[in-house]
Amino acid sequence: MDQGQPPPPSSPDGTAHHPGGGAAAGAPASPGQPPAPYAAPAPGPAPYAQPMPYPGAQGPYPGPPAGPPGPPPAYYARAPYPQPYLNYAPGYAPAPMNDGRAMTSLVLGLLSIFCFGILTGIPAIVLGIASRKTIERSGGALGGSGMAIGGIVTGSLGTAVTLLYVIFFGIGMYSATHAASIGGVSTLPTVATPGTFPAPAPTVPTTTSFGKIRVTDLHRAHDTLQGQLAAEFARASAEGHTVLVETSATWCSACKEFASQLHEPAMQRALENVDIVRVDVDEFAAEMGGLHMSVDAVPFFFKIDSTARATDAVSGDEWDDNTAANMAPVLGAFVKGTLTKRRHPSPIGTTL
Repeated sequence: MDQGQPPPPSSPDGTAHHPGGGAAAGAPASPGQPPAPYAAPAPGPAPYAQPMPYPGAQGPYPGPPAGPPGPPPAYYARAPYPQPYLNYAPGYAPAPMNDGRAMTSLVLGLLSIFCFGILTGIPAIVLGIASRKTIERSGGALGGSGMAIGGIVTGSLGTAVTLLYVIFFGIGMYSATHAASIGGVSTLPTVATPGTFPAPAPTVPTTTSFGKIRVTDLHRAHDTLQGQLAAEFARASAEGHTVLVETSATWCSACKEFASQLHEPAMQRALENVDIVRVDVDEFAAEMGGLHMSVDAVPFFFKIDSTARATDAVSGDEWDDNTAANMAPVLGAFVKGTLTKRRHPSPIGTTL
């Protein structure tokens, strides 16, 4: 034992006392007894038992709660990611979602057939083709291929119907407008000028001379059509002339072109000793059928017998433009009865 240290205190029984309590480890408690076993020092206070004040605390920090951990606080909660296909029973595959453009294409295609034609037909075709490509690239995730095909088909039909209508309408308008230059006949009436009033129609036949050609206009108020034609035939026969009946109308532009060519030398030679009798189809429409003069276009030219019935006929379709050079050879041969080659057969069925 060091000389500078005081001896440890002794217990009443003479044993030395150590700070850890009890006799020194390995030292006998008393003479003749075995040494006491080693005793570990008593544990100190829990770390959380130390005073750790904080604002609002009512004493030492109590430490972590006992028991299993509870649910996480509300601000850590997260909504589950939507997974619609995981909620189905195993082995069941839900139908894929339809592409929106496929339905739009079908609707536009139907509208093109019933209402809007090419205005919605072309968009239906474009959307249908684009939708088909998208559906094919989706690998089965998108549907609606049938609707896209339906939109393409209906859009094509609507567009085709519109184009056909425009083509036929244009052809009809062109034929009607240019009837005089195409076939020499006219079927469309002209519109009267606003503010003008037609002169009173005469009640007796009126005759106009075009050089050697005499033109007589008949009027319904004078007599029946058959009676007037029979009278004109008798008068012409007495003079050694031939009667050529021309159907006409106030709205007929081809009739006006024909009259403007009567002064031409070719027409004067072709229709020499011919009396032209003009019959207005609007005035005598009810009587013309009984005389075999029922026609749909004007002008038509008829040869008649003594009873005023038509025996042969030829129309302005036998020539092209209404010029003297085109009309004179046809009408001259028709009056003489030598017109054997025709573009159209006689509507009466008899060719003299």
